[in-house]
Amino acid sequence: MDLFTASRRLDRTFECDGSAPGLDEHGLVGDGSTCALVGVDGSIAWLCLPRFDSPSVFASILDPERGGVFQVAPAFERFESLQAYDGETNVLQTLLQVPDRGCAILTDFMPWNEDTGSSSHELHRLVEVRDGVLPLRVVF
Repeated sequence: MDLFTASRRLDRTFECDGSAPGLDEHGLVGDGSTCALVGVDGSIAWLCLPRFDSPSVFASILDPERGGVFQVAPAFERFESLQAYDGETNVLQTLLQVPDRGCAILTDFMPWNEDTGSSSHELHRLVEVRDGVLPLRVVF
């Protein structure tokens, strides 16, 4: 069952209003060498490449003004969100919804890399509007 279908049974909805999500409002995706923090607001708030001890690419969780962020979110000031892992995987789904407008699912994952010395690391983001018409904005 995907997050869109399950959303009718979940009761931990987050209210996103433009302020930065707290640390407890993030999911984690990784590839064995590094990871990314994904906020319930659709933001990548932390990512170091190619390893955990590398310089950060995105670090808005530490410095919202200069840290950098990659966000996919509804083009509305306020929206609701749910976040869950897809089954027993490290694939994170974030449901972004605006009541009476529509909803989208943002899926984030990093392919597992057995070669910890590899310089090839990828963050994949897939966004699908699942209901209604929902304009999205991308901040990079």
